[in-house]
Amino acid sequence: MKNEDSFQVISLKDEHTCVRNFRFGSLINYKWIGKEFGDKIRANPNIRLVDIADLVMKKYKCQVTPNQCRKAKDWGLSKYEKSIEQHYSLLRSYGDELLSSNPGSTVKMGVTNGLDEKVFFDKMYVCLNGLKEGWKNGCRRVIALDGCFLKKPNQGELLTAIRRDGNNHIFPIAWAVVSVENKQNWTWFLELISLDLEVEGGVGLTLMSDQHKGLIEAVKDIMPHAEHRQCARHIYENFRKQYSGVELRNLFWAVSKSSYPVLFDTNMEKIKDANPNAFKYLSDKNPKSWSRAFFETDRACEAVENGFSECFNAVILLCRHKPIITMLESIRVIVMERMNVMRRLAENWVGDIAPNIARTLERNKDHHKYWHAIFAGGFEFEVRHKNEAFKVNEQRKTCSCRMWQLSGIPCAHACSAIFAINKSPEDYIPVWFRKEMYMRTYSAYLRPVGGITSWVPNQLNKPLSPVTRTMPGRPKRKRRRAAHEGSNSGVRISKVGASMTCSKCLEHGHNKRSCTNNPKEKVVKANNSVRRPRKDGKPSGAE
Repeated sequence: MKNEDSFQVISLKDEHTCVRNFRFGSLINYKWIGKEFGDKIRANPNIRLVDIADLVMKKYKCQVTPNQCRKAKDWGLSKYEKSIEQHYSLLRSYGDELLSSNPGSTVKMGVTNGLDEKVFFDKMYVCLNGLKEGWKNGCRRVIALDGCFLKKPNQGELLTAIRRDGNNHIFPIAWAVVSVENKQNWTWFLELISLDLEVEGGVGLTLMSDQHKGLIEAVKDIMPHAEHRQCARHIYENFRKQYSGVELRNLFWAVSKSSYPVLFDTNMEKIKDANPNAFKYLSDKNPKSWSRAFFETDRACEAVENGFSECFNAVILLCRHKPIITMLESIRVIVMERMNVMRRLAENWVGDIAPNIARTLERNKDHHKYWHAIFAGGFEFEVRHKNEAFKVNEQRKTCSCRMWQLSGIPCAHACSAIFAINKSPEDYIPVWFRKEMYMRTYSAYLRPVGGITSWVPNQLNKPLSPVTRTMPGRPKRKRRRAAHEGSNSGVRISKVGASMTCSKCLEHGHNKRSCTNNPKEKVVKANNSVRRPRKDGKPSGAE
């Protein structure tokens, strides 16, 4: 109708002989799809495009394109979570709400000034007070640093500082959204970390990270006294690009996991004999920076990989593609729920020692049967097995294999010496792995935060979304995998050793792409419905 938004049926034909059409042109657009199925899209943000198309077909008998479904999904989610520009404009109010609801927290935001007095978002740092107190009350001085890419519609990277609790589970400390991972942003992040955790200069601190050059240089400037380890897996990824092979791979991991110099030197000599260039490569990289070394119990850690940072990145994988405030709130809620779960699990512990530590100790106690402890006098023992021998000092809690010092848990040699004097290895577990210290770690709570409707407007200039950095190619959401990791697209069968037949000339040994012969006609069977005879000579299907 011309004068109102309605339709009037003027003529109706009940019987049709034409072919039914499922396409309705401009009547169906992405906004209409988003309005009709917005609730289902928001209930399942990871819904596939084909599933949206199936919903439209089942309810309205309409065919829609994948592009329409993609736009409808983005439109439905953005209507629920506000637009991207509104998210960045509310960041100051969000920071004020975090500080008012969690006193003692640190929230810093950096902006860049553009033309016409416009302010653009640059970076934001969040460290909640409950996480600070947990670190100070019951954490070993070991921190893992890492950065991960954010997904559209966000831009930039997320920097994180993670540590392990007394049960060897991840414990997030702080996170920051930055435009790019470089020395300047890592320096800014580490300066705030050192102030919040009161570790000026990195004294008594152990850091674990990848080989990012900006991070390495920032640590030298901000935390020069910290012991900085590099993840062995990241070193191996660069190592295998030049020196591949199973033998060098096994020797590399034997070197990285060695705990005492004899085995370390032996494997390094094997690498030198196998490939002198590979030996020089590892020597230039200073293997002692990533091989395990001796240090105090409160920052002891036997890990050679930055696995707990990668674990946290996997936990927040489904949050990294959300608008920035929704992403930051999702991370905060995940951490808040996790702290509550860890507290409840600790209440059900059987015994005083953390379960994961108790299991490790039980394995070491089982292996002590292979070792024989000989009392040498004082507090020292010689623990032997065939031609191997280690020195154990029961009072100092040391073993020459150095695993006791590295992990804080009595090794098999130490268990053998402890059993020889009729004592229990459980008494030698340090306080960091006990229930009391664990509960102190999670004693501080993350206080609840009000919703977006209760935030007090900030009077400062509202930042705009950061300037878009257009990269070549289509944006990717999946992580770029290493060469040896393969893909998730399915198993691909190798054609090495297979005999090819050219479809052009029908000869063996090549395919039609490289064929230079004249084409031949294919022989067509007279009756394709006749089945191939069986090996016993009877027709197919015969009893």
